[in-house]
Amino acid sequence: MIFAALDFFDYFIIAVLIALFAGGTKIASRRSASSVAGGERLRRIEEKLNLLLTHHGIDYVPGMKEQWQRLAESNQKVSAAKEYSDIHSVTVDEAAEVVDQYLADIRQFS
Repeated sequence: MIFAALDFFDYFIIAVLIALFAGGTKIASRRSASSVAGGERLRRIEEKLNLLLTHHGIDYVPGMKEQWQRLAESNQKVSAAKEYSDIHSVTVDEAAEVVDQYLADIRQFS
């Protein structure tokens, strides 16, 4: 009998609220999943590129390192994350993940 007490407008408001909350949750989950997946995808692309360069006998000499990379390598992770955050306009938490991944990649390939 609860359905008899609701108007069409009430159903409309309920539908809008459900759509709003469901859509916001989907967008938030997609963003966090895509940033993690994007980092993994980039790592795989870099590995493939390194294999191609090695296969063709090309010696790649990387350019000068950015300030955040030099800070990370000198064990100043907080300063490195802050610097990366300022340069790339991301949160400090996201920048800290990038710095940690950078250090992990250095250890893996060294």
